[in-house]
Amino acid sequence: MKKKYFIIMVFVFISFFLILLLSKVVNNDNITIIPEEKPCPEKAYFNLQNHLHNIDKSKFKQTFPYDIYIDSANYCDINSILYDLKLMNLINPDAKANRRILAKALTEKLEEKNKNLFNNYNPDGLIMILQWVNKLNHYKDIDTANIKLYRIIHRYWYNYVSNKLSQYNDDNSNLKYGFKFKYLLSTCQSNNYPPDIRFSNTAKVIDNVINNKWAYLFKRFWDGTNFVFKFLLSIISVLTLYGYYCIFIVNFKKK
Repeated sequence: MKKKYFIIMVFVFISFFLILLLSKVVNNDNITIIPEEKPCPEKAYFNLQNHLHNIDKSKFKQTFPYDIYIDSANYCDINSILYDLKLMNLINPDAKANRRILAKALTEKLEEKNKNLFNNYNPDGLIMILQWVNKLNHYKDIDTANIKLYRIIHRYWYNYVSNKLSQYNDDNSNLKYGFKFKYLLSTCQSNNYPPDIRFSNTAKVIDNVINNKWAYLFKRFWDGTNFVFKFLLSIISVLTLYGYYCIFIVNFKKK
């Protein structure tokens, strides 16, 4: 009788683990299509100079038309950004201060404008942000006069995306198994902005199962366990198969 109960307990435990593993696989986002980098949209003609004439130059940073700029300027295009910066320099000769103003517009103010887009997990939106940031960052090797502007924007948005990934993972730990989440994670890590996300041993097993890395799992198991554990696991596997066999025989006899 004790043997029977033991077999049943082992069978229930293994079945529960398999169901849990299956639920992780089924709920995983396996979409592997990364959104292509889109060309900068053609916006209606916008002249920043028309909005700078009547502002208080002594309070340029406070009175700069941030909302109008975010809504109307073509900040996707680096040439447009540089042209707007040139116009600002004509109004305010402090080029360093102007770079800080434009950096604020393209970081804090832009985040405020789009904050509702990222209340929930939005991988495509985050990927497009990094595509834009990476494009701007390439210009620092060409436009050396504005290196700090590009660095500020790059640092700000990579920190933003990294923190968002940590937040999304805290809300739903299953997201980290998805392809796009791992793409964003690796992109942040490669740029030295790693999110605070840790994979437990169980999570690593689940991730490898989702990615069909059976050979890797077997090798890790074989190299990382001693003979006693292998022997016990073999017994448990045999007992589990025996439990399935008993259930099959009982059902077969009833029929």
